[in-house]
Amino acid sequence: MTVLTKQLRENLLCNHPSHKQPNQYCWKPKKPPFGGNTCVTLAAHDIVDWADAIIANAATLHAPPDREEWWALEAKYRPTERRANAKGAGQSGGLAPNYIFAGGFDPSQLFGAQVSRAEPERGISNPSPIRHFPPEEYNLTGLHAYLSWMKNEFVEDEYLELYQRLSQEKIGIDIFKSVSGSKDARNDLVQELKHDLKIKAGMARRLVDKFLDWHSSLA
Repeated sequence: MTVLTKQLRENLLCNHPSHKQPNQYCWKPKKPPFGGNTCVTLAAHDIVDWADAIIANAATLHAPPDREEWWALEAKYRPTERRANAKGAGQSGGLAPNYIFAGGFDPSQLFGAQVSRAEPERGISNPSPIRHFPPEEYNLTGLHAYLSWMKNEFVEDEYLELYQRLSQEKIGIDIFKSVSGSKDARNDLVQELKHDLKIKAGMARRLVDKFLDWHSSLA
């Protein structure tokens, strides 16, 4: 075991009373809706993958790699999905439930992950105006995806660090899209980000101006 892996294991060691066995290794995402209160249980290979990503400068001791397999793992532990799963297990005689995602959102559409889910009964609905993201995910998964793209585009971790601030203020990807057709509206949003949310001027400008580049990159 490398020194880095040992240090990472120490950071992730968790003895929460809800665990069936002591000394579990858990990641506790801080972004909404988790708030650092949800244990995402990790297997040994997850920890090794995380440590390798740190060496490659693709993760830190407190943040795992920003890759599709970690997004899919995180999605399984979202509070809304876990409540739905618990209810489904009680109705199916204890059989392992499929994951049901809020608003019918399937992470495999965004990340390519093969996540099984029960298909909810619903009528014909209007498609989301932002591809891949239903409205309820605009300031959650959608915002996080955009900020991750910005982080990679400019090789600057500070963009992803803005997630909690923007999400709490409900400034999601729909807000950035709504101003994309007007120079005056874009300038107004830049000023709002700078003065109300205290975001650095250059970062605020890039967040507003680069949205369409990100949106057009979505398959």
